[in-house]
Amino acid sequence: MSERATSPASDLADALLRIASLARQEGRQVFLVGGSVRDLLMGREVKDIDLAAEGDTLALARALARLFRGSPFAMDAERGIARMVRRRPPLQIDIAPLAGRDILSDLRARDYTLNAVAVPLDSLPEAARADPAGWPLIDPTGGIGDIRAGRVRMVAEANLRADPVRTLRGVRMTARLGLEMEPRTAEAIRRTAPALSQSAPERIRDEFFMILEAGGVSEHLRRMDDLGLLSPVLPESEAMQAAEFRPGKTLWDCSLAVEDALPQAERMLPVSESEETAAHLGHMITYPRSRRSLLAFAAIYHAAFPPILPGGNLARQRARVLKLSAREVEHIGRTVALRSRNPYPPCDLKTAYRFFREAGDSLVEILLLSQAVRIALGEDALEDRTAFTGRLLQWAIERKRLLRQPKLTDGHELQERFGMKPGREIGWVLEALRKAQAEGLVKTREDALRWLEGHIVEGRFAEED
Repeated sequence: MSERATSPASDLADALLRIASLARQEGRQVFLVGGSVRDLLMGREVKDIDLAAEGDTLALARALARLFRGSPFAMDAERGIARMVRRRPPLQIDIAPLAGRDILSDLRARDYTLNAVAVPLDSLPEAARADPAGWPLIDPTGGIGDIRAGRVRMVAEANLRADPVRTLRGVRMTARLGLEMEPRTAEAIRRTAPALSQSAPERIRDEFFMILEAGGVSEHLRRMDDLGLLSPVLPESEAMQAAEFRPGKTLWDCSLAVEDALPQAERMLPVSESEETAAHLGHMITYPRSRRSLLAFAAIYHAAFPPILPGGNLARQRARVLKLSAREVEHIGRTVALRSRNPYPPCDLKTAYRFFREAGDSLVEILLLSQAVRIALGEDALEDRTAFTGRLLQWAIERKRLLRQPKLTDGHELQERFGMKPGREIGWVLEALRKAQAEGLVKTREDALRWLEGHIVEGRFAEED
């Protein structure tokens, strides 16, 4: 079955025409497939190019690297998947071998119909540059109709059973693309769900964190639960659903309420801090997971620790099982552990800075999670608490600026020259010195030593009023 595609961005069209020309030169069949075609048909930005090709995929990646001046490498040598990456301007092309004897067999072996549509690049006409609406589409399973209907429908239940991670991918597509799941597909997922626990944790992690990246996390977690996918991904959820947290409310109910409250906690911040926070949450500790998805994960486990549930920091434990990086595990564990220990008003700058040192770069997440818990529990005086949280964030932003000042002295000199003893006070003196730098009171090393001589008396720091 063949239909017409909507117009893609010109840079995508140019890239695909160059790939098509290479395919013709090499005499091999190459197809644009999967999410690339789906996003094209949905009018979404196509960020990466997914190809299915006959022949040696790594050899094709090398040829594409020469064409686009990028770097080729084997993504999964066992399955024959290769990748070509170019940094500037950014371009990523993933190449998989055809599954089966031809493209029709490949598409019929895929998970969902909206991913089972292909564009045959080797026969793409040169005129497509001027009129990409004339691109041919191969659609043996009715995926185009499902895309138009906003529906996630399986190609075949056997395809889900062949790779149970595909069940989780169905939820991910409903979450991120705003689609509805066809009832027969939902039933097939329920039957296949128990096998998900036997899949590689890295693959489960990747799908699950893309779900957490989408808005409305609590809705997606409920859908996972309804489809039988929650327990294979988060086994602790069963105990959380059985543990009473408040009268008539389980620990799991509370976790869902906190997920719902996180966006509100962010919106309640003053505009300047809200903008800083949004930028911070968009950053990645480890590609491709943003801090926002790690915060959503931490919120699930925000109260899942003794005496409510045995097992210590369950967030940290589950993060390890899902093969998150060591930095992500530490960040999540610290966020959960410190969310109930952040400063309360009245709080001076010195006390706040001590907490900032303990919180490290998890500070924003700790403050947001703490605020979301208060919202979920319906605590009073939220406006006052929000204003204080905004002030803490402003202090934290100022502290970052102070820490970027040139280093004029260090703790060793404070001990040797001024008789200070090792301890937290040295850190506070150095931060106070940086503040004086930021205010223009101290510019050189000589200025710093004179400033210190005026503030350190008999090895003790005398704070200014």
